[in-house]
Amino acid sequence: MTEVIAFDLDGTLIDSMEDIAGAVNRMRESFGLVPLSLAEIKAATGNGARLLVSRALAGTDIPVEEGLRRQRAFYSEHPTDTTTLYPGVREGLELFRSKGIRLAVITNKQTPLAEKILHAFEVDSFFDVIWGGDSGFPLKPDPAALLAFQTQCGAAKEKCWMLGDHYTDMGAGRLAGFNRAFARWGFGEIRDESFDRAFSSFAEFAAAVTE
Repeated sequence: MTEVIAFDLDGTLIDSMEDIAGAVNRMRESFGLVPLSLAEIKAATGNGARLLVSRALAGTDIPVEEGLRRQRAFYSEHPTDTTTLYPGVREGLELFRSKGIRLAVITNKQTPLAEKILHAFEVDSFFDVIWGGDSGFPLKPDPAALLAFQTQCGAAKEKCWMLGDHYTDMGAGRLAGFNRAFARWGFGEIRDESFDRAFSSFAEFAAAVTE
């Protein structure tokens, strides 16, 4: 029986790519730079905002820290303009809670922003913890946050799942010794990582891990 599930946020629980891209391009435009395409920004995501901004400013002499400050300010003002929960997320979270499964969001996004977004969709209360990239743990694929939550819950690793859409999620799950579920509906990349199971919808994942 599943006891613990750790979720990635962007591309797993929420479809947020357009708002992320919007903040990146508003940051670029504030420096007089032309916008990047959605595909270019999508390819730069997954390793935290600082690296995203660094990639978005590649080839310029603009300080990354100033770019990051502006990007975060723009994104904080407009985090859910077009963002939505993926289909089946709310129902799946309700199912997990009804079965006593402990739930965590472990994201490379900053914690206050992750909390703000989840609160906007009224799903923040489902989670025991929401840990972002500023929670004191190294960014994924480092497994430290997953292991800390597993220890906190007192669960055996074979009863823990990591659900995500990116190679950093699968890497963190592998290093933590969790079962790894790849979210095919997301916008991440698997690259050279592997997974235990892949799912085409959140509902399919929810049914599989609670059967």
